[in-house]
Amino acid sequence: MWSPEPEPKFKIAPRDLSELTTLSRHKSHLLSQITQIKNCLENVDSPLNQAGPKNKLALLSKIKGKIDVLQNERYRVLSDEELPNFESNLDKMEEDADNLESSLDSHNQNWYERS
Repeated sequence: MWSPEPEPKFKIAPRDLSELTTLSRHKSHLLSQITQIKNCLENVDSPLNQAGPKNKLALLSKIKGKIDVLQNERYRVLSDEELPNFESNLDKMEEDADNLESSLDSHNQNWYERS
């Protein structure tokens, strides 16, 4: 005898899969950029280290702006169940970007004092 499928525990908001994919890819790309800058600060021989602190600060500023865009988009794309994990990741990325910005600011002052 046929019985209907049990109702799922969580109702997932309808969405376009490509929007979710795009949101995840943007988040991953920004995380990658933050990691590159962090690694660059830790590794003096890094090719990115030659760019100078001013360029890295400009890049971090752009990254933080893109994180803000992702924060606005998340409500439109993600379900209520997916939001906490995504928000936690964005908060961590924003915190890392702020810490890097502070490090670069102090590194920038030291760099100009030596020049």
